[in-house]
Amino acid sequence: MEKYFNVAGPCSPAKHYMQPALDRMPQIRRRVDQETYFVIHAPRQTGKTTAVQGLAEGWMPVFDDDAGKPWDERLFTRDATFDGKIIHVAGL
Repeated sequence: MEKYFNVAGPCSPAKHYMQPALDRMPQIRRRVDQETYFVIHAPRQTGKTTAVQGLAEGWMPVFDDDAGKPWDERLFTRDATFDGKIIHVAGL
C-alpha cells in the first residue's frame, strides 16, 4: 500500500506520512518514565491520539463534556491495541 497523508483519525507510520509524534513531544516519554501525571491538551487533528499510541503502553483519558449525555454513558474504561501496543482508555 502506498503511503498517504491522513486527515482523519490516528496515524500509522506504516500507512501514513508523518513525523513521529514522540519526536515532537519528548516530555511525554520522560513523564511516563518518571511515573508522573500529564495532560495532552490541543486542538483537533494535532496528533494527541497518535502521540499516546506511540508509547509502548499507556493511558489515554477521553473527556466527554456533552452535558446532554448521562454519566453512565460518559464513564468507561477499555483497552485498545494499536500497532501491537496496548493503550488503556478511560472515559471521564
